Amino acid sequence: MFRLFENWATRAIERLTVRDAQEPVNGESDSEEEDEPTEERAPLIKFARFVNGTLELFEARTDELEYVAFSHVWGNWTWRQIPGIPYEVKASQEKADFIEKDLPGLVGDGAFWMDTLTVDQRNEKEILAIVESIPTIFKMAERTIAVRECDGLYDCCMKAVEGFQNYGEFSDKLSKHGSAHSDYVYNESYIQRLWTLQECLLSHTIQFVVSQGNQPRKRRGKEREGDMHFYRNQIDEMIMRDSIWVLAFSFKGSEGVPGISEFLKAYVHGGVVVNPKSPLRTAEEDIHTGQFLRVNLASHRSATMPRDYIFATMPQFPWYKYPKKKAINMSFGEIYMDLYQQAANAGHPFTCRFTRSMLDSEAVDPVEAWLPSSHQPSPSCLGDFLKLVGHRVPEASNALSKHVHLTTVVKVKEFSCHPGPNFVLAAIESTMGLFQQQWAESHRGGELSKFGNFPSLGWTLNHIDAMRCGWINKDPEWKLHILEEGENTYVGYGPGLDYEEDDLLQNLYSLDEDSAEGKDVKEDFVTLFEHTRRILDHMWSAEDPMQVSESQQSDWKVFKNEMKTAWSTPLLRTMLLFAAMIICRVPLSAAGWVNRLFVPVYVQYGEVLLTIGLMAKHAREEEAKRDEPRGMYSVGQHMPQKSGATRGSQFGKDIFLVDPKTRVPVGLLPDFLPDERSDQQYTKITSVLYTGLCQVFEGNRIGIIPVPLQDVPEGSR
Repeated sequence: MFRLFENWATRAIERLTVRDAQEPVNGESDSEEEDEPTEERAPLIKFARFVNGTLELFEARTDELEYVAFSHVWGNWTWRQIPGIPYEVKASQEKADFIEKDLPGLVGDGAFWMDTLTVDQRNEKEILAIVESIPTIFKMAERTIAVRECDGLYDCCMKAVEGFQNYGEFSDKLSKHGSAHSDYVYNESYIQRLWTLQECLLSHTIQFVVSQGNQPRKRRGKEREGDMHFYRNQIDEMIMRDSIWVLAFSFKGSEGVPGISEFLKAYVHGGVVVNPKSPLRTAEEDIHTGQFLRVNLASHRSATMPRDYIFATMPQFPWYKYPKKKAINMSFGEIYMDLYQQAANAGHPFTCRFTRSMLDSEAVDPVEAWLPSSHQPSPSCLGDFLKLVGHRVPEASNALSKHVHLTTVVKVKEFSCHPGPNFVLAAIESTMGLFQQQWAESHRGGELSKFGNFPSLGWTLNHIDAMRCGWINKDPEWKLHILEEGENTYVGYGPGLDYEEDDLLQNLYSLDEDSAEGKDVKEDFVTLFEHTRRILDHMWSAEDPMQVSESQQSDWKVFKNEMKTAWSTPLLRTMLLFAAMIICRVPLSAAGWVNRLFVPVYVQYGEVLLTIGLMAKHAREEEAKRDEPRGMYSVGQHMPQKSGATRGSQFGKDIFLVDPKTRVPVGLLPDFLPDERSDQQYTKITSVLYTGLCQVFEGNRIGIIPVPLQDVPEGSR
């Protein structure tokens, strides 16, 4: 099957050019230089001020007056009457108290902008219209007052970390104190919302304040049967610490450790920080400029609407035009497609995650099939959205693009229960060693650890949940389960584990972004998707080389041993599906959407590496042929550079599984190289990724044949 490709590759190796692995990728820029943007008339904005203790609204342009802008989160809001405010306000009780008791003292009789007071929250058109002006509002403000909520860093926490000089000391002090809040809310919601990140990064001066009554709050919500959260407090604290550091790095990172430490002190204890850079962006910049995408790829910051992930991040760039006339009626997929086209037209093309050909079997045009599908999974956090935008490319990718190239021919085989659970677990554990960055991002960002990491041994698959996930139980009766493993025999008692797959293809238009199929579903029982996350997070917590935990390792060993007779086909395949999503950087919030459209597959690179990926269901073989491997293309979108790519963060990412016959993407393969890689690591991984099209030399030097997809001979399978 692979002989033609091997013969062709052997002839081509003679043309090999040696590529050194010592210099950064040409074309990548972390330049901090700013050009002056084109002058435009400042927007007319509705501001507020207190006159004799009563709030008054008035209109002015942002360059006509000095004003303060407020950055805050909504909290658990309702419509309220607040003394001094002559109309109902959308606010939480905590925010209402702040507006009544603290706000007048902070602003005096000066002008200010605070969305809950100056934007009619009952008028959706006015809410959408202000989006375009938010960058200007915060850029032009005399200062931004950031109002922290009372739900994370409490007064006792602030006292416990007093005297810290850097992030390491802050982290250590907070970790020692964190156990005191095992039964309390530990969220710090200010750093969990998307818009507050944008507002901070657009500001040149930030003053941090915290509402009154900053005391620990008891957790609310009744535990369901099967809910176990032994390590939840540790995870909440880790996410909170990481998120504060990311915000500090994003705002003051150019000043190094001293700048980050200054920001941390201001955030924790209340203070003022000044951005050393201008918040104004140039037409040459985009979301891939600098370190924004890299440090926020695991961000759990969330917004109310899927569209907000584009509207809160893109209007800061001069080349992006907010589609204000159509936005109110556009789906997330349509807004995403509009962003993709605007970026390409402005010279900022990027790779998409899901192409038209992956979702539509009739999309085979060499150009249009590579465009983003208008049916995209709706992101539930900033990290989800950033995973969907991939990385920069020279031009929009298609089968005729010079940068779209073959890395090798791979053998692809579908999931099969025949090898048994040990084979599946070993394959997943292998990915945890190979793709540590993706697993760490998923865990530390909160998507993998969303439901805790201590799965119940007594869990059973709900029949209705199984059908919703595409499985039909053929054996519902409880019975003895016997497993023979070498000289050992294991016996268990539980419901039948024989399931049949519902193999029907989905109607794309039934996958509405607000439907249950596209989101996590909260039930009175622990769902298959929840249980899968808990098992995988438990496994990762035992495998994580950066956070070695003997207790987690021991717990995982016991769990795996006790589960020997309880692994069902739906559970094993869902675990494989989720693992593939993680290493291919597909948001786990899209699990229902992906489960309906894709299947996990084993992918063999040469004779060395077996990994996993995702393949479109419409690209599957007939059921009788699914146990046989098939040849497909591993296709990259970031060319190896002549001067080397060891430090280039794009190379080895955004890899598609391509059908050799149609030459259009039908699946996703893992991001092979981490952002930080040694020369040795680069050479080792690249030699696998480009099996048959490279040669390794002494001194961690490697020669690669970058063969454009359009030049690959027909029949190379």
